[in-house]
Amino acid sequence: MSTYDSTAFRDQEREDGRRNIYFNGPGDGAAHGHVVQHEENGQTVYDYVRDVEGNVYINR
Repeated sequence: MSTYDSTAFRDQEREDGRRNIYFNGPGDGAAHGHVVQHEENGQTVYDYVRDVEGNVYINR
């Protein structure tokens, strides 16, 4: 399974200015991923990422 070819199914802005984006994995979409991001100095910063394989990446 791969995060490529996934589709977002929920995109919401949080009160702290960050965005939550949830997405389905490819195929039947049973696997889900989650991204928390914000803009900083014109750049997108990814605070948290969980891919459809369950790997978690945290930017501190």
